[in-house]
Amino acid sequence: MIPVTRPYFPDIRKVEAYLEGIYSRQRLTNGGPLVEELATRLEAYLGVRNLVLVANGTLALQIAYRVLGISGRLEGQADAVTTPFSFIATASSLKWEGVQPRFADIQRGGWCLDPAAIDIRDAQLGPDPCLVDTLTLAQNGPENARNSHAEEHLHR
Repeated sequence: MIPVTRPYFPDIRKVEAYLEGIYSRQRLTNGGPLVEELATRLEAYLGVRNLVLVANGTLALQIAYRVLGISGRLEGQADAVTTPFSFIATASSLKWEGVQPRFADIQRGGWCLDPAAIDIRDAQLGPDPCLVDTLTLAQNGPENARNSHAEEHLHR
């Protein structure tokens, strides 16, 4: 059994060393040296630049939506297909950005969205015909997709 409700406790001596530094600096958060060190080490480890640390997954999702231009605030109604079999932040972060979540079921035994459960007539997919073709391919097989690019897109 995986103890998902039991927190991990590091060695108390390591925690005390960090706490002594925090107490001596009188700084708990917002750009302190530990935050800067974590960001720098993660950038090096991941091979990225300009990494942004956030307080929680909801904020991370909202930033990702904005970077990708997924918003209903300026353009009017926007929709996104997701699953209710997730944390509440999956849907609430969409709502915060003005996007209406549209729910679809997950695959039996796969835990991912089931393409057959997505009603492409109800989802406003925007101007990307490849996405429509990809969903059609996933739902009905390659004979019903409009172009071969959809099959490639499905397996990315």
